[in-house]
Amino acid sequence: MDSSSRWRLVRHCRKRQNFLEGTRWDPLLPLLSERAAPTPRARSSNITTPTSAMIRRSDNTTMSDTSPSEVHTDTASSEASLGTPSAAEITVGTDAAYAPPAFVHTRRPLRNISEVRHFFRTNEVPIYFVSATPFNLLGLDRWVRSFSYVTYYDGWDGAHPRVFSPRHKPYIEFSSGEEINNWLLVNPEVRAFMSRPAPHGQRPKVAMVFFDAETERICGELGYDLILPAADLREHLDSKIVTTRLGNEVGAASVPNVLVTVHDYQGLLDVASAAGLGTDLVVQMA
Repeated sequence: MDSSSRWRLVRHCRKRQNFLEGTRWDPLLPLLSERAAPTPRARSSNITTPTSAMIRRSDNTTMSDTSPSEVHTDTASSEASLGTPSAAEITVGTDAAYAPPAFVHTRRPLRNISEVRHFFRTNEVPIYFVSATPFNLLGLDRWVRSFSYVTYYDGWDGAHPRVFSPRHKPYIEFSSGEEINNWLLVNPEVRAFMSRPAPHGQRPKVAMVFFDAETERICGELGYDLILPAADLREHLDSKIVTTRLGNEVGAASVPNVLVTVHDYQGLLDVASAAGLGTDLVVQMA
């Protein structure tokens, strides 16, 4: 290879290399010594770059040349806005299989049925329905994630994956549903089953149909959240006299009724006849 061909080959290679490296090609570089490597030209630091724009109502747009020392740049926020995606928000189109757990999101009201369904499908907090049987909420475990039944009677003989019933149950004559639920809450097997870990900052939730003040005390001692109204409020509103009085105060019509105090059966008939209630009566005592 002659010198001219070698010069053209070196010139082509140098030009391609400098093009890839972003440096300017100098045709004299191949003629220099091979020991002198081309040095990329340093960019001047005195170049002023427009960093802000002020738009007015007129058609003129004023660009203000601001020096870097006068500009306050929040590096953390800039990097976060450029490199970090915004927090996922639960929407109607969010797939429950790929969405983050609901408890990490900022709490806000659920706006429609789709969001309610998605919220419960992505639930990570253990929820236990404690009752004699799972009849009242049977099938809810198909809609609510981390939902289990704790029952005294197991109609599936251990075949239902979401039903737990203690194996050792001595014969006890319970007089109410509250007694059954309270017995289940303090049972060692049930306590071991309900001790599975919950998300950080969350406590297991307990739901039931029958409960009383003793149930509230047990749940408080064991660290469970009883997701029901207070027992005192429930007993107060359970009275037909109270609900009828509240309905009368707000103008909500009830069945024909009268709130009086009677001393004997004849007095009851006299009051009912005067109020036009007839003789077929339902009596609620307080």
